[in-house]
Amino acid sequence: MYETFPKTYSPAMGHLASLLRAAAALAAAGLAATAVSGCAASASGPLVTDLIQRGMSTCLPIPDPGAHVYGWATPIAFTTQMFVNEAPVRVTVQSVSLIDPHNMVLRGAIVYEMPHSQHPLIMNGTVANLAASVPAALWARHQSVPGAVIAPGHRVRSFRPSYSMSIWEIAPVVAKRNPGGAWALGEIVTYEARGHAYTVEAQIGWAIGSSRGPLSQSCKAPMNAITAAWRGP
Repeated sequence: MYETFPKTYSPAMGHLASLLRAAAALAAAGLAATAVSGCAASASGPLVTDLIQRGMSTCLPIPDPGAHVYGWATPIAFTTQMFVNEAPVRVTVQSVSLIDPHNMVLRGAIVYEMPHSQHPLIMNGTVANLAASVPAALWARHQSVPGAVIAPGHRVRSFRPSYSMSIWEIAPVVAKRNPGGAWALGEIVTYEARGHAYTVEAQIGWAIGSSRGPLSQSCKAPMNAITAAWRGP
């Protein structure tokens, strides 16, 4: 797995997706220093995300035998984005779309619950690898989009792991159009709550490496493209 952060990144900011994967077993165990705080529900609706700042990106090099990815056309899921329902009503996910995709096409999307803030999925890989990374009973409860239902929640002061808090991963499943590198700048989730439609964005760079060169250079071009896109013209 290949990751990069903006030059302004500070350890104090924390990257929640990585922290939760490293600290899921320590839920509610004094992670205040690395929590993303002040995540109030936005005007767009009750579903909020930990990705309140763009600039983080991740790449899966091709091929990646450790992730059982051998061919350039293999569908890959990215689970680096997490959500919380801050309303006491259920949310139904209607669609997921990619932000500014390049050589990347959406094949579907998965909604997975981390009950009590525990058992996150691996950061990226095939759907089979995602399934193998968590207890079978939890994976059996995963849902597909459209129609995935997120249970009623409650307002939270931060995304700090808590035994009373369910965190939801909404993972797009993507594939490349051709063997070159592929990338996108995140996802837009459209959902319904109490008869109203809302959207929420998770701005994060996802890349799949190119199989047209050495593995050590597989992620270089798509990651550079993401960095350039974050910086703007």
